[in-house]
Amino acid sequence: MKEKIKKVFKNRILIFILSGLVFGTIGVSAATYFKSIDVTYDNTESGLSANNVQSAIDELYTKIPDNTIVSDLKQNIVTKGDGLYKDEYEDRYFFKGANPNNYIAFDGYMWRIISIEPDGALKIINMSRIYDRAWGENSDASLDWKDATLNKTLNETYYNTISNDSKNYIISHDFNVGTIRRYNYPLNTLIEQENSSKWNGKIALITLTEYLRTNSNSSCDDTLNSFNPTNCSNTTWLKMTGDYWWWGLTRINDENYVLNFNEEGNIYFSNRTCYNNADSYGCQITVHPVVHLKSDIKLSGSGTSLDPYKIN
Repeated sequence: MKEKIKKVFKNRILIFILSGLVFGTIGVSAATYFKSIDVTYDNTESGLSANNVQSAIDELYTKIPDNTIVSDLKQNIVTKGDGLYKDEYEDRYFFKGANPNNYIAFDGYMWRIISIEPDGALKIINMSRIYDRAWGENSDASLDWKDATLNKTLNETYYNTISNDSKNYIISHDFNVGTIRRYNYPLNTLIEQENSSKWNGKIALITLTEYLRTNSNSSCDDTLNSFNPTNCSNTTWLKMTGDYWWWGLTRINDENYVLNFNEEGNIYFSNRTCYNNADSYGCQITVHPVVHLKSDIKLSGSGTSLDPYKIN
């Protein structure tokens, strides 16, 4: 990116200088060639220290941030190991593997990029332990995300803690919240079921099929029926400390359950809204908020934990 800008900038300045000298100076032939380094530059009002055009270009070049746009990320697709994969089921791109370069610093926290959505939005998850909360905290609590107390906690209480600058990058977006009828269906069926219902808003949770699609082990992203926690928890970057909520409303024996996950790679099904004792240890499960960022943001950094992406 910098090299392209530098080349274009240099060429345009040189053309401008040559045009002025060739056509505005009597006696100068059109065949006369001036090197940019030979042309003096008045730096008294520019703030630069250079006194010739070439040095001024070089100095400006060092001040240009090495920006990346969302579409640039798609230039680094991989088919094995850690990295960004083109999804085979939808027009989406997922970061897979134990530790791909998908770190992004946002609103004072370290987040990671889950996916690039069809509209170019970046779907990211906060890796910090923001809250320990029950799914529902009143007598008429619903397991449906649209009515869950946890939904209100994230989109009111937590959203109000986000800085105004950061809020400018967060967009309202569709989240898939369809009910999974049987958790041992193949992945394409689970995706269809999740996509059957949508909720539009600012903040929600990662879904069951999104979790499965962050795994670089092909035997771990096909069906939960063959899901092996021992083999699968080490090939996804979504291995976190402690239990945490994620979206996956499923129906087993005519009863609804929501899902949570633990660091050993075990998936749990819970029908607890905990409204009778919402403060009890068993009901307080970690929440990792998920948001969508605008598609036209410009990023710097390399996406590693030491050099995470930052919004410029």
